[in-house]
Amino acid sequence: MCSYEALTVLVGQRSRGTNQASLSLGRHAECRIKGSVSMLIPYFSRPIVRLEYQLRNALKLVIGKSLRERMVALCERFISSGNYNEIYNMLFAVELIEADIQKLPPSKGHSEDSETLPYKVTCTIIRVLEDLLLNAMEGTKVSELEHKGLLLYQAVPDALLD
Repeated sequence: MCSYEALTVLVGQRSRGTNQASLSLGRHAECRIKGSVSMLIPYFSRPIVRLEYQLRNALKLVIGKSLRERMVALCERFISSGNYNEIYNMLFAVELIEADIQKLPPSKGHSEDSETLPYKVTCTIIRVLEDLLLNAMEGTKVSELEHKGLLLYQAVPDALLD
């Protein structure tokens, strides 16, 4: 079963003057990542039961305080490098969080079919990332779309996580 550990690579941290950061996955593994990006490191392990606040914290690790700010930075990095791997990795991490959110029991005052706020925010993040990834993979000029305000993240309300 697929799960994840919420681990961050500190923005701007560099080890020994290189553009790499080191992460420790506890006793499971160690991982080196090029660049300095906050993200979740997916890996396979035993299933872990997550609480709603833990899933909110995991979302905060992925998008920071504002989805729009995160997407602007992500888009700028893609435009400068042409590499969409970071977009893909972030989408994968958010999809793992979404799967765990769907496993949460209904909270008090909510019926089983009502959507929770973290679920709605997660769905918005996934749609925005899929839009950017689709445009990037199709070879569309993302910089022109961004300049014209035609990317989905520019049209949806900003997702703010406290």
